[in-house]
Parts: sequence; structure tokens; C-alpha cells
Amino acid sequence: MHVGLNKKLFLENGYLNIPWILSRGFAFNIVTGGRGTGKTYGAIQYFVKNGIFTIFMRRTQTQADVVMSPTLSSFKEPCDDLGISYMIKGLKGVKNVRLAYFGENCDEDCENPQPGALCVALSTFSNIRGASVKEAELLVFDEFIGEPHEKRLKNEDSAFFNTFETVNRNRELQGKKPLQAILFSNADTFDSPLLMELKLINTIVSIKEGDAGQGVRDFPDRDLSVIVLQDSEISKKKENTALYRLTEGTRFREMSLGNTFDTRGFKYVKSMSLKPFNLGIEVGEIYIYTHKAERLLYVSTHRKGTARYVYASDPPDLKRFKLENAWLKNMFLSGEMRFETPTCQMLLTKYLE
Repeated sequence: MHVGLNKKLFLENGYLNIPWILSRGFAFNIVTGGRGTGKTYGAIQYFVKNGIFTIFMRRTQTQADVVMSPTLSSFKEPCDDLGISYMIKGLKGVKNVRLAYFGENCDEDCENPQPGALCVALSTFSNIRGASVKEAELLVFDEFIGEPHEKRLKNEDSAFFNTFETVNRNRELQGKKPLQAILFSNADTFDSPLLMELKLINTIVSIKEGDAGQGVRDFPDRDLSVIVLQDSEISKKKENTALYRLTEGTRFREMSLGNTFDTRGFKYVKSMSLKPFNLGIEVGEIYIYTHKAERLLYVSTHRKGTARYVYASDPPDLKRFKLENAWLKNMFLSGEMRFETPTCQMLLTKYLE
């Protein structure tokens, strides 16, 4: 944790300091924050103003289509404020991928418009293999955590890794800097396959619980920086606006202004001693214990003893695990199960899907 870095997270106007975040040089930057703190706005102004060719990505094609719309585009306000016009054009022979062009008087009649961003959906671009996007220096993945009502994409975590690999290719082997990626999200839910696969949910929880104000936690060995925004001046100013006066005391207000993740689905998370438990099942990365005296199960990432039943995390074993252990769902629904961390609960849910 780098408390001394926190003051640099925001500009004088209160919005997020995108240039500072990217200047630190991490290949991967994950930022969660309240609504309207300047995440998307700041990133677009950064790459437009500096002429940095960027992959601008949303999770689904429907969301990407909004970005690509001339009237609803995320580019409109940042470009208007810079006094720069833009236009969005399709790519010949390529469906659902478009180029955004930026410049003065940039319209259909503009001569030699300069392409500045490739607008794509994760669900589309991750299936492209062998594409050359060597000009891209930055990947902006906006709203990478789906809202609670949104369906997960199939293999969403792998889709992101494949997208990065497609764009980054072998540039590091050639002595070049890697593609930089910055991922933004509001604090709607922890239910993110990407955060779970990268084992970052517990990190975010510890930042939220342990830091006064916003937190920056770096992992140099992983070329990763995780930033959790709190005490935003913009959020404080919004507290007395109409919507947030209306939603006083609601979950929406806590998420939007306080960057408070929804933990209502994790009421059975409680770290416990393994002494009164016997290890019964090992599946993937978790261990399921049975209490010696009570009707209670405990799920942990720590192993103590030898499991009677062992399942790998490959599809055939997980299918067998689900068929042979459907009773686990009833134990959870009846409140007879505890989880060491939110990650443990999410992993068990994933294995039982």
C-alpha cells in the first residue's frame, strides 16, 4: 500500500488523474471508483489529446454499439471540451469493429483524418486471432465488471487475456514496452470473473477495510497496480444533488458515491479455525470441511489433512463434482456453510454452475 501516492490520484478539479496513473509504467492498471469521478472521461481526453492510438473496449456488443453511436458516444463530451471533433467509421469487411477519428473539422469531408481509437466489444474482439494492431499503445477496458443484472460472458477472464495477447503480440520480445491496459469499473459487485481469476477480490476487500481514504496497491512482479478510489471530492460535491438526496441510505448511493461494493451476498463469509473441522472435498482451488460436532461446512483455500474426494478444475471433473455434490447448494441456502473469504464463495459458486 502506498498511502503517500493517494494525493496524486486526483487533479485539482477533483477528477481522476489518468496521466499520473499511466506514467507510473505498470502494464495493467485496475481502477474501481464511484460514478462520475472522471474515469472514462479522463482516459478519453488523455489519449485524444496525446494522439495515442487506443483500443477502447466494453464487455458486450450492445454496450460497444453505444460507444460507436455518433449521438450517444462516450467520446462526445471529452472531445467537445477539448474543442476536437470526431467521427466513427466501420471497417470494410470487419463486422462490429469501428474506428474513431479525431481532429479539427473531422467529418466525412475531412481530408486525411487520423485514426485514434479502435472501438470493440470484448465478446467480439477476443475471438479474433492473428490481427495486427501494432499501432495501439493503450487498451481502455471500460466497465469491466458487469452490473448485477448483466449475464456473464462465457470464459470472460480468458477473453480479456486473449484480447491483450492479440494486441500485445511479441513486442516485449522485440525489446519494446508492453501494451498498457487500464480497466475501469464502478463498485456494483464483486462478481467479476477477471478479478476472481487474478485473485484480486481479497486484495480489494483489504484495501477497502484497511485504508483511510483511497488506496493504491502495487504488485511490481505482476506489472499490476490496483487502485480503489474513496473520498473523491467530486463524490462529496454530488452528495447534495437531487438524485443522491432522493437515494439517501440506499445501496445505490453507497456504491455511486462511496465506492462501496455490494457485500449483501456474502453474509456467510467468516474466517474460522480449521481445528474443529475435517477435510472432506478438494475441488479446484478450494477445500470443503465438515464440522466434527455440528451440521456445518467450511470452505477455505487452505488445506489441512487429506480429502476423501478430489476433483480437478477441468470440465470433466467439475461436471462430476456437480453431479455428485448437488446437496452443497441446499447446505448453502439453509445457512449451514461458511466461507473463509468472498473468493471462496465465488469459486464454489463457479464450480457448481
